[in-house]
Amino acid sequence: MRSGNGDVPGIGKSWRVKGWVKRVIATILLVTNLLTNSVFFLPSVSDRTVMHGYSLFTLPDGTDGVVLAGSTVSFTPDFDKLYREATMTGDGFFRVHSTDKMFVLHCEGGLVIRTHASTFQVRSVPGDQGKMRVLVGSESVEITDLSGRSLGYFGAAEEAIIDLETKDITRKQYDEIFISDLNIRPILRVERMTLADAATKLEDHFNVDIQVDRAIRGYLIDATFAADITISEALEAIRLSNRDKKVVYKITSDGDGKIRRVTISR
Repeated sequence: MRSGNGDVPGIGKSWRVKGWVKRVIATILLVTNLLTNSVFFLPSVSDRTVMHGYSLFTLPDGTDGVVLAGSTVSFTPDFDKLYREATMTGDGFFRVHSTDKMFVLHCEGGLVIRTHASTFQVRSVPGDQGKMRVLVGSESVEITDLSGRSLGYFGAAEEAIIDLETKDITRKQYDEIFISDLNIRPILRVERMTLADAATKLEDHFNVDIQVDRAIRGYLIDATFAADITISEALEAIRLSNRDKKVVYKITSDGDGKIRRVTISR
């Protein structure tokens, strides 16, 4: 016997329920695909503009600065869609120009720097990869974690030292020379760094083999110089800046005069 609506009792309702369930499942699958497939929300990696170490950079809003050795600054085509947003790995100097949108810089370790206008440096802590430093040259910045929780506001001549794991933060006045915002130049900084790590930094910059005597690899040294100097000038700057260490260097060239190897010893 058929029901009044033309369906066999129980069967029509069953098919209608099954159809509803299928539509719900299809909707869930579509939403899941949208949430897990970043292409619907983010530009592909190939769309990201990346500026590598030892170069000056200018972002679409006019913010400029220096990206240092082994570091990158990058942004996507929708740089200022919601706010001015960039990403950084490593060390760099920023001069942020004022607009009606907040400047947001994503750093390593899940840290975020926010400001409307300021000059500041982001720097690693030599010998401690678990920490990062932020030095403010003018105006102020706010440092937050990825959730937006504020870790503090920092003004001119203040330095923040952040533990990247615990997000504990230390505030102090810094007493070192800040990169002038009137004379931005790529620099090569060797600050309280072991001689072995400094040699690696020089190797990357000058693309030359540098060998350090085992007995002095742990020496802590300091030196800062423009990134466009020669390797001979860089080595001499290290020697003169650390006379108490009494380090000497030897440059070996091939038959064409090209530097083949540098040896550092006592």
